[in-house]
Formats: sequence, C-alpha cells, structure tokens
Amino acid sequence: MEKYRLLQRRYRLEVLRLNPDQYLQGGHHLISEDAEKGLNFISSEAHLYALKRSRSWRVFVNRERVLGNLISSQALCFNLFTDLKMGILQKDPAASRVIKNMFPTLPIEKIISVDLEKLPRIQGFKKVATSFDTILVFKGPKSVESIIGLEVKYLEGLDERRVGRGKQWHSLAASFGIFNKKGLAEYPPKFGFNQIARNFLLTLAYARYPQKKVYNFTLGLKEDKETQEKVKRFKNGLKKSFSQMVQFIPLEDLVKRGLSASDGKYRDVLQKFQIRYFA
Repeated sequence: MEKYRLLQRRYRLEVLRLNPDQYLQGGHHLISEDAEKGLNFISSEAHLYALKRSRSWRVFVNRERVLGNLISSQALCFNLFTDLKMGILQKDPAASRVIKNMFPTLPIEKIISVDLEKLPRIQGFKKVATSFDTILVFKGPKSVESIIGLEVKYLEGLDERRVGRGKQWHSLAASFGIFNKKGLAEYPPKFGFNQIARNFLLTLAYARYPQKKVYNFTLGLKEDKETQEKVKRFKNGLKKSFSQMVQFIPLEDLVKRGLSASDGKYRDVLQKFQIRYFA
C-alpha cells in the first residue's frame, strides 16, 4: 500500500504545489498553516463541514488528523460524502441519483438523509465510544425505511482490538441472535468485539432492527485484501439472514458508479476524488 502514500505526497507536490522547502522530510502531513486553509479537502463544503463536526463534543473527529493528514480516512469520508449530503438536504434529485447508482443492488426509492461522523443514541447504552463514518437512511418499496452503516477505510485496516466485553454488548448480540456456531466460538463471553462486529451491532441497534432494514458495508481499496478477508471471516460467523447484510465494497467501484450518474458539481467532486485517492 506504499504506492498510495507516495500518491498523497505527489498530490501535495504536483496538485497542491506546496513549498517543497517546508516538506523536505516527505511524509503525508500538511503543516498547520496549509492544513488550516482546507487543503486536505477537495471542496469548500467538505472543509467547512469537517470544521463544524470537529467542534462538536458528540463526535470523534480528531481535528489535527482530519485537517492535516493526507491519508486520513476521516478526511476521505468528508471528501466523498459531504457534497452529496448537502445535496440531499437541498432536495437535489441529482444527489439522490448519484447515491442510488453507488448502491445499485439496494431497493432505494428515496434518500432520506446522509450523516457523517454520526454518534448514535442507542437505548440501554449511556455512552457509545465510537461513531459511524457515514449513515445513509433511505426508503424502499412500500416506504420501508432502511439504514446503511458505512465504515470507510483508506490505508488503515479494520481494528482487531477486542473491546466491549461487558454484559451489555454480549446481551445486545444475543438479543439479535446474529452468530452461528462459528461466530459464537469467535466471540465468547470473556472476550469483547472487534471493530467490524461492534459496527454491525451498533447499526442493528440504531435501526432497532427489524423495525428498519439494515445494511452494513465496509468501503476500502480493491488492493486491501486484508480488510476484505476480515469482512469475509466475520460474515462466515453470522447466520445467513445477517450475513447478507454485510459486504465489502471497493471504493474505486463505488466512485465509478457514482460518476456514471453524475454531472455538474457532483461529477467535479468525484473526478477530483479519483485523482486525489486513486490516480
């Protein structure tokens, strides 16, 4: 994955054209002066919204990381979804068309909302020490509401640390009955849950499943085989009905599908996104 780190250094040098004397040591960080200008973002909307979210105590946006780290998946997430979020708020049909095309297998009839760094309020949890990278809510046939919980990765993989080993988390897993025998052996009561398991449980709880249908997707690079294998392993530990809700989606494919249905500002943003993260 080193080539993507090199891509970000080249982006800083050739696209942003920043003073090379200030970046002699290379790396993939912007100096504070350049970071504060919003140079980590491909649209002014993404920059302003990231700033707004970083000021809220109810989200987990590391301001220094999101503004200055060129390989930050948080910044990538703001770059990819902010303009679409604003379009949905403005009831722009072009924004809905792009999102529908990004997820062609889902029965999307109307996009209700797009939220970034969403800290869920979940019944029975006084504090949830994580947030959704992106949450999309849509209506399908017969106005049934569905939730898509997205975990977005660029160069960091899914976190394998086991947390949440208390009765609360295991009771949540048991209440939904998500695991088959293999999954129960993978997540015994004395151990906690890794990132992908926590994300899925929180999506189910936030949706109050089955009140709302649930999809839990991890977005990452095609070449990130490690993350794909982790998603596959997790799916193998789920009962079939839940396994169908979990999927790895290559970022490159998602953006390509969005581009095929976009024009104007959304096309401009997605083209800049391609250059920034894939070229």
